[in-house]
Amino acid sequence: MNTSISAAFHTIEELAPKLAVSISTIRRRIRDGSIPAIQPGGKGTKLLIPKEWVNQQATISKSSRLESSSSGRHQRKSISGPAPRWRK
Repeated sequence: MNTSISAAFHTIEELAPKLAVSISTIRRRIRDGSIPAIQPGGKGTKLLIPKEWVNQQATISKSSRLESSSSGRHQRKSISGPAPRWRK
């Protein structure tokens, strides 16, 4: 891969461990539009994800982790339905 392209983009194989998801999950998210990607060589060639997008996502996830940790304890969702026998 060209060094200028590799400096600006990640391949799916490089991105999977960084996001801690599988390659098929990344492909699925590219298909549904939640991850932007380009295919400079045309159909059947490598998909490339901009490093700028990855950095944005890292910034967003850090800020959301900070917000959730500063809000105190996590509130537990109540589950509808009958109470279990051990709680009666």
